Amino acid sequence: MRTLIGTTRGGAAVVVVVSLAIAACGAEDGSSGAGGADVAGDGGNIVDPDAKDTGGGVDSAGGNDSGDSGGGDSGGGDSGGGDGGGGGDGGGSDAGGIPSAWTACTVHSDCVPVELACCDHCNGGKLGGFHKSHAVEAKKALAASPCDNVACTEMACGPAVAWCEAGSCAAGPDPAFGGGCAALTEAQCGKTSSCQPIFASEAASACNGGKPVQSYQGCGDANVTCGGALTCAANPKTGKHWVFSSTCVANDYQVVDYEACCPPSGGTCDQGAAAKIGKFCLQPQAGSGGLQPGGAFDVVMWPEGCMSSSCTKVHSASCSAAIDAAGALIVSGGICLEGTGGGGPCTADCGGGGFAKCAAPKLAKGTYVAKLGALSLSFEVPSPAEANLCAGTQW
Repeated sequence: MRTLIGTTRGGAAVVVVVSLAIAACGAEDGSSGAGGADVAGDGGNIVDPDAKDTGGGVDSAGGNDSGDSGGGDSGGGDSGGGDGGGGGDGGGSDAGGIPSAWTACTVHSDCVPVELACCDHCNGGKLGGFHKSHAVEAKKALAASPCDNVACTEMACGPAVAWCEAGSCAAGPDPAFGGGCAALTEAQCGKTSSCQPIFASEAASACNGGKPVQSYQGCGDANVTCGGALTCAANPKTGKHWVFSSTCVANDYQVVDYEACCPPSGGTCDQGAAAKIGKFCLQPQAGSGGLQPGGAFDVVMWPEGCMSSSCTKVHSASCSAAIDAAGALIVSGGICLEGTGGGGPCTADCGGGGFAKCAAPKLAKGTYVAKLGALSLSFEVPSPAEANLCAGTQW
């Protein structure tokens, strides 16, 4: 709309032309006049949406608003439900008005924290968690601007962290800042990038030859590199022994010999009596030949003594093998036997004691020692086919 205003100055006529333009989008959808104004007004409505700005974030990400001022809305862009529906402009957006792909995740490492206001999250600002592939565009579309005249408090601020929760990225202050990782719960530790959860299994579970059941024991520094060896450690409060899946153990736990967790032989038997282990051997799974670097092999152990096959019952036989913190191959387990002769005649053989067999961890090239109680075997990897890979005698 144009208005002509005539005045007189020094006898000369002065004409002032005043132009008033009404943006089509402002008249049609009743929210923002130009694309991006919604987000700049509230600093990122994914954190604190208001009643009349439910779709503003979609416009900034979706791109339709760039044509709104030229009449895009009146042609059906926003007036057809773009702003009100929240997903018209962006397509596949979430309830907060942003594309769902921006926050979708499967693991914690998918997510990164993004500051969404002029002030950081410790000084009145807002924080959002986004997939690392969309963090730059999310900040560009949602962060507050301009910030030249914004005053922020100056409280000390720890780092922000992001994590994946129920398939969507979330963010918040680092719970380990100032106090370290040690005091964190399992949930806090798992979503804190500067920390790593530490798991262990009870000795009885770790040494029965099956798959150990692990549980959370504490939280450690993620910058500490953990070795792959199983480690036995005692809880200082309860005295209970735990087998940790690496050389990193929980806070204040005392590392002890692996045999303290997994007795080398015997142990307890639900039925029968624990037999003394007389011999063990290392057997390559590939058949004949010695041990090879990275090759699979088994540990086999036999009870000591000649026991008749017709007068001996094997109730259980189990073993486990693991590399301890010192680099030794520790073999443990037990065989539970019961004599069933009852004083009658028994066959004159020695095949009644049975044996226990278990897979050992693959080894790199080097010199090793295998231990089973008092039995000890030094060996090389690789080893020649004719190498003696046994220790002890069966009878």
